[in-house]
Amino acid sequence: MRSLRSPSGVPEAPGAVPLLGHIPVIARDRARWLSACRAADDVVAVRLGTRRAYLVCAPRLVDEVLVGQVAVFDKGGPVLDRLRDVAGTGLATARHEEHRHQRPVLQPAFSPSHIASYSQAIGEECEALVAGWQPHRRILVLSETQKLAAAVLARARRACRSGRPPPPAGASRD
Repeated sequence: MRSLRSPSGVPEAPGAVPLLGHIPVIARDRARWLSACRAADDVVAVRLGTRRAYLVCAPRLVDEVLVGQVAVFDKGGPVLDRLRDVAGTGLATARHEEHRHQRPVLQPAFSPSHIASYSQAIGEECEALVAGWQPHRRILVLSETQKLAAAVLARARRACRSGRPPPPAGASRD
């Protein structure tokens, strides 16, 4: 099977369809598609409708982009710009210069003592979430996972503000 190449000469990611590009395959099975991209090459071209992006698949190149050359490969583009409009400029959406100022504020949240307490918080939130499930009833895994992530992040955020480990699940939210 021959590998298609983008106009830049970078191999195209597998699974594109006319007009929509890779959107359907990403929506259908993102994990399998990402594995196929990694097997295809270190960097692949991705078509999102009429827009083209590049996916860096090799760990050494991901490190180079995110750490080694962060100022050169700054976060941006129409999707991230729109996300900033909706979600605000947080650590995940901040451009390099903004990120440099935000990171020291969040760094204490990643101290060993806090990390240990997060595992307890995650376990407690999992138990609280599962307690609400009914036997033999279907659940929406993505929705439940998002609820879990939001609950854990809320506890971690409160802990960072207070300087104490996260409170137990169901504790008062002052």
